[in-house]
Amino acid sequence: MTNNVWSASGWDAIWQEQFDASSEPHAVPGRIIAAFGTRYLVATREGERPAFETGQLRYLAELGAQPAPVTGDFVSLSGGGPGEAAITRVLARRSLFARKRPGSSRRQPLVANLDLLVIVTDPGGDFSVRRVERYVEALASGCDAPVVLAVNKADTVDDAATRAAEARLAISGLDAVAISARTGQGIPELRSRWASGDTVVLAGSSGVGKSTLVNVLCGTAAETGDLRGDGRGMHKTTTRRAYVTDDGAFLVDTPGLREVGLYSEDGSAGTAFPEIVELEDQCRFRDCRHEEEPGCAVRAAVESGEIDRGRYESFLALRTEAETTAAEARERKRRWEKEIAKEIRRFRKRSDKQ
Repeated sequence: MTNNVWSASGWDAIWQEQFDASSEPHAVPGRIIAAFGTRYLVATREGERPAFETGQLRYLAELGAQPAPVTGDFVSLSGGGPGEAAITRVLARRSLFARKRPGSSRRQPLVANLDLLVIVTDPGGDFSVRRVERYVEALASGCDAPVVLAVNKADTVDDAATRAAEARLAISGLDAVAISARTGQGIPELRSRWASGDTVVLAGSSGVGKSTLVNVLCGTAAETGDLRGDGRGMHKTTTRRAYVTDDGAFLVDTPGLREVGLYSEDGSAGTAFPEIVELEDQCRFRDCRHEEEPGCAVRAAVESGEIDRGRYESFLALRTEAETTAAEARERKRRWEKEIAKEIRRFRKRSDKQ
């Protein structure tokens, strides 16, 4: 990675103001390029620095008072010299790309402060409208950034543009383009979605060509996999790593997602189903679940063919998943608050005895 990474980081006067108000004397700002457990590679004005999170920051993160650092976070660093710097603070995030942690109801933060999420797929076995719905609902929901679907490998089939059109038709308002990272087809159209200094995140299944796309956009040597017998690439990216595109964007490549679970704090689902959300106000009951209630505008639209039945059933399934994870999260929070209250009582008893 070249030293122009800081100029592409998106640091601005508002970040500077937050840093000045919250950081210790002699601290310097940085942005995390890559995370390796509790070790990090951080971009600064002077160049890249290896860094680690302090014990205090880790403790505050465990309490929920500070977020644990992830790729894309702006941080406050202390410690000069050629050795590792200490990450003492994570600046408040403007947006967050996260998913449900595999095998758990907890949220897993992946990349912070993104301006655009690019979901990469291919027109072959990886593509289905149901899969795109899940990706948009599970990955785009709550990230506070626009989304574009990039159907890669348009050079290998004749229907990549058709696949992109199917996704746009199924999910109202979804931006989708057909591209080829190998031939350059559609790449200028994809580049038009961001500007210099924007943070762009690539996400998708293994083997859809994200790392090849990084090489095209950045002119870097991101490691790519050979093609398997079915024509799909092999998984290579193992960490969330930032690069600088030729046009000055901060581009984060992410490992292939084998499992895309839905995380929701309030149990809602609807990001991928705008046509259903738009009809909810027309239901007879404000708390209508669109199942058996009389006067349901959503079910009426399904019966009339205005809303595709497969879309409707997908919405119900994803909503059930969201409600389950939200209930588990509320119970976990309740237990955590109970434990904290116990610790406070114990501390007060010890203090009274002294």
